[in-house]
Amino acid sequence: MITFFTTAKKFEGETRNNQLNAIRSWLILHPAVEVILFQSPHGIDPAMIDPRIKIDPFPECVNNIPRIDYMFQFVSKHAANSYCCFINCDIVLTSDFLNVIMNRLSALKNDFLAVGQRWDFENIQGEWQFTEGWQDKYLGNPAMQLHPPAGSDYFLFPKGLYPSGSIPPLIVGRPGWDLWMIYNARKRKICTVDLSGVFMLYHQNHDYSHKNVHYENNLDEPEAIRNLSFLPASGKYEFTLLACDYAFDEKGKMVKNYARWMMERYLRISAALGQHRTIAWMRYRFAQILYRVFGLR
Repeated sequence: MITFFTTAKKFEGETRNNQLNAIRSWLILHPAVEVILFQSPHGIDPAMIDPRIKIDPFPECVNNIPRIDYMFQFVSKHAANSYCCFINCDIVLTSDFLNVIMNRLSALKNDFLAVGQRWDFENIQGEWQFTEGWQDKYLGNPAMQLHPPAGSDYFLFPKGLYPSGSIPPLIVGRPGWDLWMIYNARKRKICTVDLSGVFMLYHQNHDYSHKNVHYENNLDEPEAIRNLSFLPASGKYEFTLLACDYAFDEKGKMVKNYARWMMERYLRISAALGQHRTIAWMRYRFAQILYRVFGLR
C-alpha cells in the first residue's frame, strides 16, 4: 500500500478547505494508507488528528522552505508501506489511482518513478463531504482544464529508491525540483512512467501569494535558480513529463515514449542525457516506422 507525504500551508480560509479535501481523498483510498506531513505543529488543523497521519514538525529547510532531500530520505526510512508518493497538498485523488498502482505498476519488477498530468478546477464548494457519490458531486465540473505536461504534482516510487545522499538539497514548491526528479530517474536508468494515459488527478486552483513577490518571473527567484543549478546547463527545461521513457497507450499498454512523438523535443532530451544525436534520431525513426506500419513501439 501507499505512504503519501507532503508539506502544507496554514490550515485557514480557502487553503484549509483545499488541503482537507486533498488529504481526505488520499485517506479514503484504503485503510492501510499512511500520510506524513512535514509541517509546523502550530499550523495543523484539529481535523487532521488521525492515527494514520504522522507529523514531522521540524523538517530541514532553506529560507524556511522544506528541503526535498530531507523529506525523501525521511520517508525512505520511516514509511510504513512499500510504495511512497510525494504529492502536493492541493491534489485530489480518486479510486482510479489505486487501481493503476495495483493493476499496472505492481507488475514492474524493477524500480520505477511514476508521474502524470492533472486537471485544474476552481473549488467553489468549500470543505467536501466524502460520502457516496462524492466524485460526481465535486469533480463533475465542465470548467476543468487540462494542465500542460509540466509542473509535476506527484512522484510515486518504491520505498528505498531515494536513500541518503541520492538527492541534492532541492527546495519544495519552487521551479526546477520536479524537472530534476525526472532527469535523475532517466540518468539512473530507472523506469520513468507517465501515467497520464490511464489516470488523471485533480488540482484545486489557488493563489500563489507564498511565492516571492519581488520577481515577476518565478524562474528568477533565488530558490528556483538554486534548484535549476542541479540540472544540466543544456536542456534543463526539457525534463517535463515529455521526458518520461515510458507511457501508456490508448489500450492501456505500457510502451516506450518518444516525447509524445515530438522528434526535436526527443532529440533535445536525448542530448541532455548524453546520448548521441544521430543514434537517438535513428532510434526515433525506427520506432516511428514500426508504429505506423505494424502498430508496434
